Amino acid sequence: SSTASAVASAAVAAGTEATAPPPPPRERWTFSLCGSCAEQPGFASYACVAPCFATAEISSYRSTGNPEAKADACSLMCNLAACWLCDDGLMASERERVREKTNMIPGECCNAACWDTCLATMFCWGCAAAQMKRELQVWFGHAGEGAPVHPGSPAAKRG
Repeated sequence: SSTASAVASAAVAAGTEATAPPPPPRERWTFSLCGSCAEQPGFASYACVAPCFATAEISSYRSTGNPEAKADACSLMCNLAACWLCDDGLMASERERVREKTNMIPGECCNAACWDTCLATMFCWGCAAAQMKRELQVWFGHAGEGAPVHPGSPAAKRG
């Protein structure tokens, strides 16, 4: 008993307080693919017409946590080159980064997350972009009143 309290006191004194383990990864997106598209039709349409620019904006939002963050010129040019070279691979990799950021199961080869990433970005990139943006809005606490709050998210830490 005295040994345990001494160890705890030493850890606190050293500035290494025990932290709670991270929450287990989530399996699903907060909102459906089609529901996200219907909820944000302007952004989904924009992503259909200019997927490289929409992906760059999502990447900036994911990186900064700021919903108004705009991609810099270098990022936009790199995205344009990547879109031209590998079509939807850019959005698929951004989708994986959003999964990682928001504590979702990653898309490993041939699991459901992989199929979701590949099929959504290949056949419905506008809806996929809208879904990623909505997921980031929930994660960072910008989705408004009544939005779900996921354990471990910045929104949960503020709440």
